[in-house]
Amino acid sequence: MNRKTSHDELARRFFAPAEYDYLRNLPPHLQREAFFRIWTLKEAYIKAEGKGLSIPLASFSFRFSADNPAQVTFESNESNPDQWSFFEFQPGPDHRIAVGARHTGYAAFDIEPLDAFPLLQS
Repeated sequence: MNRKTSHDELARRFFAPAEYDYLRNLPPHLQREAFFRIWTLKEAYIKAEGKGLSIPLASFSFRFSADNPAQVTFESNESNPDQWSFFEFQPGPDHRIAVGARHTGYAAFDIEPLDAFPLLQS
């Protein structure tokens, strides 16, 4: 999250319209963190689908509850949103991690963050 990028330009180009509107309506000091939150969730989904950037990033979106900002809702016309769960972690001030998992109906799953290898340490 410490990269010097134009999050507004990237969001305008790649985010779904509702995500871009959400971002633009936040106070300026919250926009960068919100951008990276949406970006990592999008990465988690396209990687979990196994299709990478062949899925247009604007073709699905994530929405956050005003009452509970930690609650995320996935919206897609291509994939059943009810089959997906997303988990977010922030192991440090400069890193965000998101994991997307499709429900298979066979067993429950747990996500357990563990201390990372020194890779994530500054």
